[in-house]
Amino acid sequence: MPPATPHSSIAINIDAWRGEIGRYFGFGRSYAAMTSTQQADVDAVIDRGLRQFYAPPLLADGSSHIWSFMRPTMNIVVHAPYSTGTLTLVDSTPNGIANFSGTTLPTWVSQASLVYTHPTTGIESVISIHAKTSNTALELENAVVEDEVTAVSIPYIITDGIQALPTAFGGIEGDITLSAGSGYMPVRQVGEDQIREMFLNTAIQTGVPAYFCVRPWRNPGIDRVGNKGQIGMYTRYELVFFPRPDATYRMSFRYLFVFPGIADYVATGELMTDLHPPGMAYHHETMLASCLAVAEQFADSPNGEYKDYLSKRMAASVALDRKMAGSAYLGQNADRSDTLYSQGRAPHKAQITYNNVLY
Repeated sequence: MPPATPHSSIAINIDAWRGEIGRYFGFGRSYAAMTSTQQADVDAVIDRGLRQFYAPPLLADGSSHIWSFMRPTMNIVVHAPYSTGTLTLVDSTPNGIANFSGTTLPTWVSQASLVYTHPTTGIESVISIHAKTSNTALELENAVVEDEVTAVSIPYIITDGIQALPTAFGGIEGDITLSAGSGYMPVRQVGEDQIREMFLNTAIQTGVPAYFCVRPWRNPGIDRVGNKGQIGMYTRYELVFFPRPDATYRMSFRYLFVFPGIADYVATGELMTDLHPPGMAYHHETMLASCLAVAEQFADSPNGEYKDYLSKRMAASVALDRKMAGSAYLGQNADRSDTLYSQGRAPHKAQITYNNVLY
């Protein structure tokens, strides 16, 4: 999260919000003077109010709205396959391990996949990696007995075709683009079942990524940052690419950002007096109205004045945000006819490769 910066005087910081909610409840404006129960009620109202604002109900015209400031761009790098040295051991017990010789494993392998052909069965194994435990050892996540090898030296690759996504990830908007000037087509999103079918039925397994899917992380007991055996953690997601990348590629995509709550700010030691909720200062009055509408529900006045006020404020904020976003809300121009190098109204052609050469 970026450091706090000075804001316009019309912005409302979280400390002031606490005072407004406290005044409504009759607790007074001083958060420090409230009891712990009163403080918990105030913070719960703010969290619910922010959730209501960030995911607003349908508007009066029946349309939904996603705020432009909730749609930042994420940049990622997928790495070229790594295959230095040989694989000497795969163990499938809980927190199974893989050992290697003749190599110093790079840092990025900690969230990649191990791929090798079993020397006895001739079947390819693809095993997710949870952590790099040393320069020659990995902790595995989903190895089974059939994957085990012992006291042998066999070829392998570690592929970066699966990318972990942060807890703030709430979904991808549009396709993924590769670095500017690369000449590659955008990476298109498909269903997870389609990705599995491609790996099953297509001879080309590595190359320039052409498709991706977003899927939930498979083991809710591991959150990909080392916390094991916990129940009720954030739902995590990951990107899976097809084909598996054959080189290092830089990629960008727009995604929905899930904002933190009050407890997250407190846990990181943020100063409430210098902390403002995400979004332009022009929206802060709407956010506060959302919080006060929730406070009315706490006070058993669900049809009070703030509910009506929120409806008017929401309409104003949506209109302002749509103006800020410009043509992004006019629908997708699928034929690309207004792009700089457009050739009439023809759609994009499919990506064709032969021997990993793009045509």
